Amino acid sequence: MKILKKIGLALSLMLVLVPCLNVQAKDITDNPDVGDITILPEEDLTKVPDNGLGSISVELTDPYDKYLSKENVKFGVVKIADIEKGEYILKESFADEDLDLNGIKTADEIDKVAKDLAKKVETPDHEMTTDEEGKATCKDLPVGVYLVYVEDLSDFETITPFIVGIPTWDDEDELFQYDVTVYPKHTALPRILVNKVDSVTGQNIKSNKFEFTSYAQENCADSSKIEEIAGNPETGTAEFLIRYGTTYIKESSAPKGYKLSDEVIKVEFTDKGLFVNGKEVKVDDDHRYSIVYQNILLPSVNTGTSKNKDMMYMMLGVVVIALGASIATVRKIRKCEE
Repeated sequence: MKILKKIGLALSLMLVLVPCLNVQAKDITDNPDVGDITILPEEDLTKVPDNGLGSISVELTDPYDKYLSKENVKFGVVKIADIEKGEYILKESFADEDLDLNGIKTADEIDKVAKDLAKKVETPDHEMTTDEEGKATCKDLPVGVYLVYVEDLSDFETITPFIVGIPTWDDEDELFQYDVTVYPKHTALPRILVNKVDSVTGQNIKSNKFEFTSYAQENCADSSKIEEIAGNPETGTAEFLIRYGTTYIKESSAPKGYKLSDEVIKVEFTDKGLFVNGKEVKVDDDHRYSIVYQNILLPSVNTGTSKNKDMMYMMLGVVVIALGASIATVRKIRKCEE
């Protein structure tokens, strides 16, 4: 096992530990990434009892998309280091020559360490699930350092794994706090804006009804259907909120007069980013990426009904002309007789 000296890891934890007790989350409208890093002073860990117990509570702040739910988000909790005789000792399963907590300097490095450790977890030591207010607590945890990560997002935004220590230092009261409350960072889900475009004019097809459907499987089977989105006839667009994983989008109802397209769009949302048909893309400030989905006009077909109408109008014209000629002839004859 790798033994980290008290002073060295204490300095590392100054950067690693996430928002703790009484920390206020940022306004979601200012930044979709909610949460912050708490700086801890170096304290004498020999004062921490080996048999101490504490808890980790999670409180989710409101999502960027207000209709998403904070309920039923499931977290896994794993102990990654112990405190023994005033020193932190990493668990064997997390010891790695490439993992140097002492060298952490930035928030990006902190996120990377937490994400890398989360990939090594096989089974969580503990689990907790949020209630309708987005709150959950894991109790009776021995002193040490814990990795907390999401097992099931349910219907919430993406949440970054984080590392938290028990106990955590409370600056205000100048004491170790064993019951720690964390406000995890979470990021707004991306949106895919489908532009329904005429293949000839290149313009969005408006004032016409159409529909797109998202699926969990590439074959777009009904059994894998996720949701159906009606197109906006004013803009000629349809918008999808993309969850973590892989989604397939296909037209399920074409605008009147247009051929139903069989094009399938593959959208992947992972830790590495957002990918459309295998190509990484960047969303705009509204977390949206626009794509073009073309439609071809159906060919015009002359029917027997239209021909009959043309013939009827032609015959009516002949009758009118003949009637006009007859009236003129009668008037001429009467004039001659007079």
